[in-house]
Amino acid sequence: KFAPLSSVHLNTSVLQAAIDRVGALVSHPRPEVRNRTIGVLGRMKAEAFVEPVRSCLTHDEVSTRLGALKALAEMGDARCAESLMAAARRDNPLERRMAVEALGRLRVSDARQLVVELIDDPDAQVRQTAVIALGEIGDEGARTVLKGLIGSKDRRLVKTAASALYGGKGRGIQPSELTRKRLEKVRGDARPTLHLGYGSHIAIVATIRALPEIRPYGERELTRLIARVWHDY
Repeated sequence: KFAPLSSVHLNTSVLQAAIDRVGALVSHPRPEVRNRTIGVLGRMKAEAFVEPVRSCLTHDEVSTRLGALKALAEMGDARCAESLMAAARRDNPLERRMAVEALGRLRVSDARQLVVELIDDPDAQVRQTAVIALGEIGDEGARTVLKGLIGSKDRRLVKTAASALYGGKGRGIQPSELTRKRLEKVRGDARPTLHLGYGSHIAIVATIRALPEIRPYGERELTRLIARVWHDY
C-alpha cells in the first residue's frame, strides 16, 4: 500500500522506485495482489505500465480483466484502443460495458461504429453506457446518432442521449467565465493536463511533481505552481 506522503518527506526518485516496484506485481499469481496493483497503476496514471496492464485484458481471471479495463481508462492512453474494442465484443456484459466506458473516456473515434452497434445490446446497462460513450466521443457522426435516439421509444435511452448531447453525464461541471479567466491568469503559458475526476491519488502525485524543490512555499506561489498542472485546482 502507498502510505500518505508529505512533500517535505518526499524524494521523487524514491517515489518512482516505489511505482516500479508496485508495477512488477502486475503478474503476481495471487489475484488480490495482482488486481490491487492494476488498480493503483491506473489511479496513478503510470503510463510506463500501459502494456503490462493491457496484457491483462486476456487474463483467465475475469476480475483481472475488469480491473485492467478500468485502469486503462484511467491511464488515458489510446494505444490500447484495439484491445478495448476486442473486449467490447466479449460474451460477458460487464466486460462489454467497461470496455465501452473506457473507449468513451479515451474518445476513440475509430470505435464509433462498434459503440453504435452496442446501443442494441441485449444488456440494458451496456446500451446506456454506449450512448454515454457516444457523447464523450463527441464527433459529428456520434452527435448525429445521438440526435436520432431522441426519437427512440426507449425513454431511458432518450434521456441518456439528451444528456450526452446537451451537457449531462460524462462532461463534468464547466467553470464559469470568471473562474476560467482567473485560472488562465494564474497559469500563464502552462497547459494543465490533469482533471481531478481521474482520482485523488493522481492529483496528489501531480501536485508533488509540480513543486520544483522541497521547501516551504507561500500560498500565492503554491497556487500558481499547482494550477499549472491541475485543471480543477
